[in-house]
Amino acid sequence: VPPPPPPPAVVPRLITLDERAGIIRAALVDTPVVVLQDLLDDLSDRVVVAVTFLAMLELVKGRELSVEQETPFGPIVCRSVARP
Repeated sequence: VPPPPPPPAVVPRLITLDERAGIIRAALVDTPVVVLQDLLDDLSDRVVVAVTFLAMLELVKGRELSVEQETPFGPIVCRSVARP
């Protein structure tokens, strides 16, 4: 019996929540409203997409961002929350 093939190489990903949150913040500097899908259009790595979504949730949790989605599976609209 031949030995099993070696496992695929593990490719490390150096992506952080802070990095993706910074990208969301930077997008909101130019415009008051950003659609999450627009931030994800150029991404092909599902891990980076997931980290971006988690970063968005962290910004909501920190009250830096508000999000709304009018319909199921509709666009997720992000707005910066004004600080007093």
